[in-house]
Amino acid sequence: MSASSTTPTTPQRGSNKCRTSILLSPEGIKRINQPTPFSSPTLLKENEITPGITRKEYAQRRDALFDKMKLNSILILPAAPQKYMSPDIVYRYRQNPDFLYLTGFIEPSAVLILHKESKTDHHFYLFVTEFDEKTLTYDGHVAGTEAARAMFGVDETYNLQKLDHTLKRLIESRGYGTVYFNTLPKILDAETINFRDIPLHQRIEHILEKCVKKSQIKKIGTMIAKLRLIKSPQELALMRESSKIAAISMREMIESVTPEVVEDRLAAMFEFGCRMRGASRLSAPVTISHGAENNILHYLNNDRVIADGTLALMDTGAEYFGYSSDITRVFPTNGRYSDAQMRVYNLVLDVQQTIISQYCVVGKCIKILDAETDRLLKEGLKALDILVEKEEEKNEGEMLSMSSRKRKKRKIDKDECGGIEAMWHSGGVHFVSHWIGMDIHDCNDIGHRTKFEAGMCIAVEPGIYLPDHENIKPEYRNIGVRIEDTIAITEGEAEVLTKDCPKDPQKIMALMQSNPQAKRDGIWKDAKQGLWSPNTKRKVRTKLFRNEDSVSLPFWN
Repeated sequence: MSASSTTPTTPQRGSNKCRTSILLSPEGIKRINQPTPFSSPTLLKENEITPGITRKEYAQRRDALFDKMKLNSILILPAAPQKYMSPDIVYRYRQNPDFLYLTGFIEPSAVLILHKESKTDHHFYLFVTEFDEKTLTYDGHVAGTEAARAMFGVDETYNLQKLDHTLKRLIESRGYGTVYFNTLPKILDAETINFRDIPLHQRIEHILEKCVKKSQIKKIGTMIAKLRLIKSPQELALMRESSKIAAISMREMIESVTPEVVEDRLAAMFEFGCRMRGASRLSAPVTISHGAENNILHYLNNDRVIADGTLALMDTGAEYFGYSSDITRVFPTNGRYSDAQMRVYNLVLDVQQTIISQYCVVGKCIKILDAETDRLLKEGLKALDILVEKEEEKNEGEMLSMSSRKRKKRKIDKDECGGIEAMWHSGGVHFVSHWIGMDIHDCNDIGHRTKFEAGMCIAVEPGIYLPDHENIKPEYRNIGVRIEDTIAITEGEAEVLTKDCPKDPQKIMALMQSNPQAKRDGIWKDAKQGLWSPNTKRKVRTKLFRNEDSVSLPFWN
């Protein structure tokens, strides 16, 4: 049936699988709003939709999802809506990771439909924005129905403008027993709806409200998340590239750190490095803090001047063709850790390395990582001897009768600290690990008791956060240390994907001292004044991208 038809027909069985092997030609596909093998031949090979990921792999993902769906069911998944910074000014678009995982299609205003009649009879439909001259003028090239069908292995494509009538006819004609769709908490009154002014998600809800009982609608839930949890070899290659980009950019930023620079300038240098190495965007906003603000987990102001002698903490990552990395490093602003800083840092590093080497293995789980990290950090904090000594005052009369030299001294325990000790390490503040993949905090519906399997990726981030508290010795106050790496679970030892940025304190100090202070001052001369001159930018770019550190990207060849 043509794309302009209003009711989908049932393609022949196996048509979706046959379509994955079709070799596209430049004549058979228009220029669309994402790279193709014809627009970017150095980036994508024949039949690839994403670097390294072919239409066949996307079809295999959908087949795996079909296996989880009930017979006589339909799954409806809209693309992520376009977000607006202000009227008519859009943010750069980022696709719904579930939608991207199943299609590789990165345009907004699209709807994926998977239709399953029997174990072997299932089909893939896609509603997209049709190509026309008005769309070209305002939004550039879009795939349209013809190119989307050819490029993405779709059984049938339809004009999104026909969604209301076509989807309603499809559901009514098939009589589906189950409709998989993530409904929104609130359904608006259908009488007051202007379909052009509401998100696509709500528009689908109103279609379903007219022709499906509420009991038939089931949440997609963990069906897609369970598939995304285990990465294919091609996905792991993208994870490695994302992690390498973030790690090298972090390393180059650390090498250039000097006091009296505004935190946001360091964030800008990191992002500059990631984007120049091919990252699509950052995987999360940069958290860059120093001193007491290291104890604020989501400190995003980034507007303070880096103080000499403090520890700076940066937590962020890169996204490379839909796959994210996560990395945190803590470094001395003047190039050298104090004794107290070094002791706290080494404790966190030792715990992280123990957790990665002994517990990031097949058969363990995040729950075990949390429990062991909590135990190790508590033991380490006690061994550090960070608490002040306090005289024990039994009662006023006894105190008056005792000489000062005979007054018994002991350490403050947790109860006397008002319970604040629980907040001095990550065990009382945040989980030590989370899933990572297409989102930096990925697959949130997957529980922490899920056992690790080869191909899963996690982040490991123990931390110690010592506040300015009277019961803590002065030299340890306001020290916050968190060390984080992106990890791939393998059949053997865990693979540290962000290994290209050092975390050994001696190597960090050597890295910072390898770049003379005079050179660092030169790099940041204008930045300290709030300026970023072309000459300074050229210096940073030249230093950031030496040949030995270049990430091997196709468009750099």
